[in-house]
Amino acid sequence: MILRIGFRAAAVGGLMLIPLLSCSRGSTAGGEPTCVWSVTGSRARAAADVPFEDRNPLLKSPGDPNRVNGPGRLVAIVKSDSLHHPQIYIEDEATGKRRHLLRGSKPKWSPDGTKIACEVWKSLERPWNLCVVDVQTGKKVEPDIGCLVDTYRWSPDGRSIAVGGTLPGKSINVLCLVRLPAGTGQMLDTLPVFSAYEDLAWSPNSRALVVTRATAVDAVQHGFIPLVVRDAVGDRANGPHEANLFDLQTKYAEVVTLERVRTYLAGLEKT
Repeated sequence: MILRIGFRAAAVGGLMLIPLLSCSRGSTAGGEPTCVWSVTGSRARAAADVPFEDRNPLLKSPGDPNRVNGPGRLVAIVKSDSLHHPQIYIEDEATGKRRHLLRGSKPKWSPDGTKIACEVWKSLERPWNLCVVDVQTGKKVEPDIGCLVDTYRWSPDGRSIAVGGTLPGKSINVLCLVRLPAGTGQMLDTLPVFSAYEDLAWSPNSRALVVTRATAVDAVQHGFIPLVVRDAVGDRANGPHEANLFDLQTKYAEVVTLERVRTYLAGLEKT
């Protein structure tokens, strides 16, 4: 079954859904967007229905950050020079020719294969900065987003880059949006604990962004006792999942069953 869902910004089970274009802010007392969850239509799955990232391999997270496949036979390769500085090269596997692009690391191709986003070093105070370079001309755009870059991901339409990072000299994580080609930045969210935004994912139409944030850690930093419902969370592998639950239980939260939460909430309704 294929569902079409309208999103409302929320943090659910550690996932934050952020509508970037379709929702207007300021309509409620808390400044939340006016759009809400709603199923707008459904249909049976067709043979042509495949994950949109499978339609364009350039949108996938690279398996090897030092060798990232681009359009055709082009590959972005990271090699360290004699001073151990990472350098990015573009190699044509069809001809074997390789040319230097810029000093940087963690290259990620744009969806159309014409640009590369990467991390560049500026100074000891600003070691990790976002840079977008045109593969053919070498023209660079370095957005001033005010944070040290940790992770970033292109939108499917190639007009934006979602960036997770930290404020220089502070244990505050930020989620930013970079608009291209202008390179302007916009801060979307902050996390006042040292825990990175992870698993950045875009909707196929580039109008919503999904991220994983440390909601349990964030809550305990604000004086709450968070409850993590074991039945309602998961991970791609059971080993790391159980390790995370153990870490949460020992440091930050109460890991409980769904039945216990239902009983607790039912008791609140009676008081």
